[in-house]
Amino acid sequence: MLSGSRTCMDLTGFDHEDLAAALDIEQRWFASQPSDSWDADRDDLLYDAFAEEVAPAIAALDVGVASVVIALSSAGCVPATSCNGRPGHQYTTPTVVFWTRRADLLPVTAAAHATGCTLSNGANGTAVLTAPRVDDFREFAAVMHSRS
Repeated sequence: MLSGSRTCMDLTGFDHEDLAAALDIEQRWFASQPSDSWDADRDDLLYDAFAEEVAPAIAALDVGVASVVIALSSAGCVPATSCNGRPGHQYTTPTVVFWTRRADLLPVTAAAHATGCTLSNGANGTAVLTAPRVDDFREFAAVMHSRS
């Protein structure tokens, strides 16, 4: 479930190729953006690219969290909710809540430590990945991709 929008969708089953495509799309999109602002009109272009090149479900995610959600999914985790931390959103910092088996947690923990992201226990058996900035989530996803 995507809590902020109350949209439920299956975000499991993504693979290494999906992650590579998501990283490429986000890299192209963020490279075209001024570093100090978000352009809501350009968000639609990003959503369209995800819908066409990866999967339509990804277009429902906040800008900047698709690659980390796909990275977690490709590692066997089950994403529950995600947020880029923009004003007016559910969380004040970039956050992904997910379920995982203990056996799948080692690469997630290693990538979190390597990128400045924080991994903690959440409610109802979830794990919570947070980052100071959306860029740190993209770095996390890139580390997960390089290690898979």
